[in-house]
Amino acid sequence: MAVPRSKPFFPLEHRHSWWNTAECGGGGTLRGFGMGNIGAKLVMNCKVNEQCRRYLDCCTDDGGRKKDEFVERMREAWPYFEAHGGRTFVVVLCAEVIESNSLGPILEDISLLHGLGIKFVLVPGTHVLIDKLLAEKGCKPNYVGRCRITDPNSLKASIDSAGRISQIIQSKLSPTPSLNIRDNTCWHHNVTVATGNFLAAKKRGVVEGIDYGATGDVKKIDVSRIHERLDNGSIVILSNIGYSSSGELLNCNTYEVATACAMAIGAEKLICIIDGPILDEMGHVIRFLSVEDADRLIKQSEIAVNYEIAIGEKNHTNSNSNSDSDSRCSATFRNGIGFDFDHGNGFAIGGQERVCRSNGYISELAAAAFVCRGGVKRVHLVDGNICGVLLKELFQRDGVGTMVAKKEEKR
Repeated sequence: MAVPRSKPFFPLEHRHSWWNTAECGGGGTLRGFGMGNIGAKLVMNCKVNEQCRRYLDCCTDDGGRKKDEFVERMREAWPYFEAHGGRTFVVVLCAEVIESNSLGPILEDISLLHGLGIKFVLVPGTHVLIDKLLAEKGCKPNYVGRCRITDPNSLKASIDSAGRISQIIQSKLSPTPSLNIRDNTCWHHNVTVATGNFLAAKKRGVVEGIDYGATGDVKKIDVSRIHERLDNGSIVILSNIGYSSSGELLNCNTYEVATACAMAIGAEKLICIIDGPILDEMGHVIRFLSVEDADRLIKQSEIAVNYEIAIGEKNHTNSNSNSDSDSRCSATFRNGIGFDFDHGNGFAIGGQERVCRSNGYISELAAAAFVCRGGVKRVHLVDGNICGVLLKELFQRDGVGTMVAKKEEKR
């Protein structure tokens, strides 16, 4: 929009704002707000209404009152307070996020959301720390495809990693803000964290001639005790270290643990906090993926065969196969028995894909598509490097991450 030379600072209609002087910022009103010459310079450089609203929020509502950005944001978020209150979210913290500076702010926001009534089960990734501990001892991680073989050194590193990460999370959830009330009392919001032997596992054993050592498959989630902790106001940390019926410690896949937990406890959402965005071919964040869209991406990867077995599209035994399309979407986790498929390398490939991101976040997509078939309504894949990512994803209409759901659940 061209600006007449006689009015070099603003189009005419903008000059009618209540705080303007003849030079739009040249007078004392802005200085009265503490903006001084810097504020005046910003206004004088503004050429169109939209820019001015962006810098100074000078627009007014229908009643002539100045809009308050904080109030507008709260009003925008209000429906989500109603929608999310009392719901249970299972949150995967990927191992890269655990090792980054983003962990503290993320846990601070989880504490905030917990105070608003959201129930959380946290499932932290451990593979980065496991490999680091192995390297310190001069050992190399051993994988078959994408699945870790848990030898004695790896098992010790897995146990140490799980314990260390749990303590780090608890320490970062412990500091809570205090509120000084006018009668000089001080109110604290204390966050209680619950851990325990909530995960029963079974030894994977020898598969196709390969001994996986102490690698475990998820067998059972202790649903009643997790709900008891959540109902008592605790945030639950669910370790990927499982316990066998004979008392052995077993190293399980983080995404299989989170998937089993979300389905077993009837979680409203599975949230995967990862170390980057899910992008399309043009480099734009993918806002929504249907289960079918996620399937297509997964089937282009090297875990395609294992994933098809997991969701029932291939019968591993080739007996009594059913070609009915409904049976092909029978993703199930039977609590006390496990997943209804032979693992091989598992449908969630574990951690080593982080060595090369050429195939993207396949573990997360596989877990997302699987749980959506199993009854979880929505899965959110969000970039943990974004400041306040959980708040922005959960309390804004469009969010900032990628949502995976059935087509009828689109944002």
